[in-house]
Amino acid sequence: MVLRRTSILATALALAMGLSACSDDKPPANRSNSVNTDLVALKRMIKLPAEIRSCAWQTGKRATHGGDWWLAAVLDVGADSMAAFLSGPATEELFETPAGLTFDAPFDALRKLPQAQVSDSGRLQLVTPTYGIAAYASSPLLNGQAIRLSATQVLVLLWTN
Repeated sequence: MVLRRTSILATALALAMGLSACSDDKPPANRSNSVNTDLVALKRMIKLPAEIRSCAWQTGKRATHGGDWWLAAVLDVGADSMAAFLSGPATEELFETPAGLTFDAPFDALRKLPQAQVSDSGRLQLVTPTYGIAAYASSPLLNGQAIRLSATQVLVLLWTN
């Protein structure tokens, strides 16, 4: 009887620890600033409004403390599908890359945009038409912006809180 209670308590404790480890604000376990091209992994974190030809994405911490994080993805889409990826009206506003974003290909396209400027903090800033992220948002990545990089490329930047 004592052994059975111990087993039940151990199982309950393991279950409680497992549930407490689950949080909507936790980034994926393999989070790093290196560029990833795994479409299946990307689809586990964000929604895509239509099929894409390829993707490159990276994640990073939003601040030096806390659990907030960001995901940036360059999506290669067909020109005829662009409306699905940049839907709704555009708003001319400031777009700023998150701290830690690496400018490896295809993210280097950001540096080549004529209006792109490097801020004092080393982040790229540009005033550009931005689009909503409702088509991409998936908890906990519920904030962000999308911009057109070219006739066939969209950059989506999502972040927690």
